[in-house]
Amino acid sequence: MDPITSGAVDIGIANISSDTLVSAASEIGRVGTWLQALGIIAILWIIFQIVSLVLTLNKIKILNKVMDDLRRIELKIDRKLNMIDKKLGRRR
Repeated sequence: MDPITSGAVDIGIANISSDTLVSAASEIGRVGTWLQALGIIAILWIIFQIVSLVLTLNKIKILNKVMDDLRRIELKIDRKLNMIDKKLGRRR
């Protein structure tokens, strides 16, 4: 029997039909497609995390500026109140 005409491939251990090889290659192709999809999802997730980190750092920077401004305003108010108390002869 001729392997070319019978559609079988002799790999030394057993004869495997070409249909089996085609279906195995098709399954490997599907697995590869799933792996590509998972890779794209992982890359998009990493990009999302980086953007979230940058936005969070910007928010923290803005909050720190606001806190510094509040401390500065509080000090000014305390100085003014101390001046008023001195003029009125009160102690704090």
